[in-house]
Amino acid sequence: MIRRPPRSTLFPYTTLFRSGHSSSARRSVHSTQMSEGAADDSLVIGTLERLRWSGKPRCPYCGSERNARLRHEPRYRCYLCRAAFSVTVGTLFHGSRVPLAKWFTAIWMMEESAKDPSCRDLASALGINRNSACYMAMRIRRARVKESALIWAICEEIRNARSEERRVGKECRSRW
Repeated sequence: MIRRPPRSTLFPYTTLFRSGHSSSARRSVHSTQMSEGAADDSLVIGTLERLRWSGKPRCPYCGSERNARLRHEPRYRCYLCRAAFSVTVGTLFHGSRVPLAKWFTAIWMMEESAKDPSCRDLASALGINRNSACYMAMRIRRARVKESALIWAICEEIRNARSEERRVGKECRSRW
């Protein structure tokens, strides 16, 4: 007969998932965090769509403007070539698992500093792995040459958003 070790020596987090009350509380916290992240990501995707396409999506494969948005995804389907695409196809963001909000922050940090931040500084500021930060920095440096208009537009958008936050903050402080 095989003896099983006591529960206290098993994987320490198994007890968290076995108790009904704490797991439901953890699930609700996790789901709200996920929904906040999704809302933030959809806002950034909308901003990137506006900056890149000026309101009318264009297929990156055939150049057609005849397409439809897929229902539950931030993607489009081209009527002409039948390809599915998102706003990140053909940009420095394509194929990356890092959220777009972190990409925008990295672009802002690299463009606004006199000297590029180190990979470790970038990683600690964004809360990501150092290797991911180095890869992002490499892509951003390459995009400065190939996609300079997109990089410039993103920086302008962030500048405008920050100045708007400052203006609104001053108005709120002056009222009180």
